Amino acid sequence: MSRARKISLSLLLLVIAVALAVWSLFLSGRGLDDADKMSSVAGLIVSFPLGVASLVFAILAWRDGRQPRSTAPGKAGSHFTVTAGRDAYTAEQMTIKQGDGPAA
Repeated sequence: MSRARKISLSLLLLVIAVALAVWSLFLSGRGLDDADKMSSVAGLIVSFPLGVASLVFAILAWRDGRQPRSTAPGKAGSHFTVTAGRDAYTAEQMTIKQGDGPAA
């Protein structure tokens, strides 16, 4: 994590902590019933955009995971190394050609 990112994250957390402290002081001056109602409304206002954002990120991650991985230029398929445990075959290098269909 870069220094600028650490500073940004620290400032964001500091702003959130100050906002919560100010909110607590504001609610302490209200009655119990009013403070309860205000906190419920504020919770709804905060949770709805966060819920929508989490759904958007989940859908984007799901769509990205379903896209086929591109192969290196000039390669017919995926290239990987397989190593297995005891009493199993080991394939040092294996190439899988995709989309060629069965060999005749």
